[in-house]
Amino acid sequence: MLSHWRTRSITLLPHLWDFFVNQSTEDEFNFKPASPKHLAHALVDLLCQISPAFKRNFASLLKKRTQKHPFERVATPYQVYSWIAPHLDHCVDYMRASDAFANRIGYEEQIPGQTRDWNEELQTTRELPRQTLPERLIRERAIFKSHSDFVSAAIKGAMAVIDGNVMPINPGEESKMQMFIWSNIFFSLGFDVKDHYKEFGGDAAAYTAPASDLLGVRAYANLDPEGLYTLGTVLVDYRGYRVTAQSIIPGILEREQEQSVVYGSVDFGKTIVTCQTYEDLLKKTAAQLKIKPHKVLNSEDEEITLLSSVDCKGIIGNDKRYYILDLLRTFPADINFLPGAANEIEFNPELKKLGFPLQHKHNLVCLRQELMEAFLEQKYIEFIQIAAYEFQQLRQKKQDKKDDKDKTDEDLKSIERISKIMNDDDSSSQLIEPHKIIQALDPDGQSEETTKDIISKAAKKVGSRSEAGFDVRFNPDVFQPIVRHANPEEWIYECLGRRSKERQELNQRSI
Repeated sequence: MLSHWRTRSITLLPHLWDFFVNQSTEDEFNFKPASPKHLAHALVDLLCQISPAFKRNFASLLKKRTQKHPFERVATPYQVYSWIAPHLDHCVDYMRASDAFANRIGYEEQIPGQTRDWNEELQTTRELPRQTLPERLIRERAIFKSHSDFVSAAIKGAMAVIDGNVMPINPGEESKMQMFIWSNIFFSLGFDVKDHYKEFGGDAAAYTAPASDLLGVRAYANLDPEGLYTLGTVLVDYRGYRVTAQSIIPGILEREQEQSVVYGSVDFGKTIVTCQTYEDLLKKTAAQLKIKPHKVLNSEDEEITLLSSVDCKGIIGNDKRYYILDLLRTFPADINFLPGAANEIEFNPELKKLGFPLQHKHNLVCLRQELMEAFLEQKYIEFIQIAAYEFQQLRQKKQDKKDDKDKTDEDLKSIERISKIMNDDDSSSQLIEPHKIIQALDPDGQSEETTKDIISKAAKKVGSRSEAGFDVRFNPDVFQPIVRHANPEEWIYECLGRRSKERQELNQRSI
C-alpha cells in the first residue's frame, strides 16, 4: 500500500505476521526493510509509528465516536447498493457454492414450516406499549428490526419472482396477470390487469399506482393510529419490472375480495360500502392528513360518507384487526396535469402561457404531502394575520381616549402573543382550538363575542371549513370521472367560488 505525504512516499508491505516499511521507491521495488525499521502487527499501529499527525487525528476520531449515542454507532441492517460501483460480470468460483446455476424453483431461505409470519410480526411490534420513554425505545427498535428484515426478504423474493424461480398461484393466467407468494409475502407486477386502469392511462398508470400507494402507506404509518393497520409494503424495480411486495392479511386468500371489503369500493366507485367502525377510526387520520369528509353516490344512488378516497379499502382480517389498503389517492389530484379540469376551473393566465394544463401519460397525478403542508402553513399565517389586524382595528376604535403610546404597547403585546401561537409546533397540524386564539387576542376577556366574530371572518377568508377556527381540508376525489358526488354543486362552488384564489395559489406552488 502506497501512502503519499507532502515530501515523500512510503511503501508498506504486509507480511505473514506483521506490516513493515520497505525500501521501495516510485521507480524501483525493493522488499528489504527500510531504516529506521518500523514494524507493527496492525496497519493502524504502523501508521501511528510513522506519522504523529495520523496518531493524533486517529485518537481524536475514536474519542468523538465513543461520545456518540449507542444507536448512532450501531450499523444499520439495511442493504446498501451503490449506484456508482462498477457492475462486474459474475464468474464461476468452484471454491464456493454458486446459486446462479442451481435450480431454485420453490426455493425459500427458511426451512419449510418455519417461515416467518410477516404480517403478524409487523403488526405486533406496533402494538407494543409506548407510555414511557424506555417502552417507546424498545418499540421503535422492534419496528425498525422487523421492517428491515421484511425489506430484505422482499428484495430476495422479488428477484426470485422475476428470475422465474417462484411458481405463480395462478399459473393458467397470462404472465402479466400472475401473482406470487414467497416466504409469506404476496408479490404482484405493475401491469394493468383486467383493464382496471384503462381510463387512467393503462400500463403507465398501473406502473405509477404502487409508488402512490407507497406514499399513502407511509403517510398513515407516520401517524401511527391506534386500531388502524397498514400492510407492510415494499416496491422493487428489477430488470425493468416493478414488483410490489406486501404482507398478507389473515384470511384474505380464503375468500373473494368483494366479500372482504367493508369500507370503500372494489370496482372504482360503482359499489361503495361503509362501516361505522372505520368511520370512527378514519376521523382522526382525516383530521391529521387534512382530508375533507365528503358524500358520494354508489350505483344505487345511495349517499355514502367517506373520510378517504373512494379507492381506499377497509378489510377486517381473521385476526380482528382493521386494515386499510389501496391508498394511492390519499392526496388530491394535481390539476396542472389533468386537461379535463380546465372545463371546471379557471386557470391563472401565467399558467396558460406555460401550456398548463399539460397532458400527462397517465391521470394518477397527485400533489406531494410536502406541498400540502407548506400551503397549509402559509394559509395559517394568513389566518393569524387577518385575525390580528381585525382585532387591532376594533381595539383602536375603543381606545380613542388613550394616548398613542399605550396603544402601541398593547399592539406589541398582542403581536407577541400571536407569534407564540404561530411558533407552536402542533398549531398548523391540527384544528386550532378557538379559546387559544381568543385568549391570545383578548387576554382580559372584555370582548369575547366580538373576538369570535373576528375569528369567524378570518376563517371564511382563508377557506376554512369551520368558522370557529382554522381547519382547511382537501377532497381527494375531486376531478375524478369515476366518482359521483352527492352534492356536486358544493365542491364546484368551492373550486370556482370562494376558494378559487386559494386553489390557484396551490396550483402555482405545484409547478
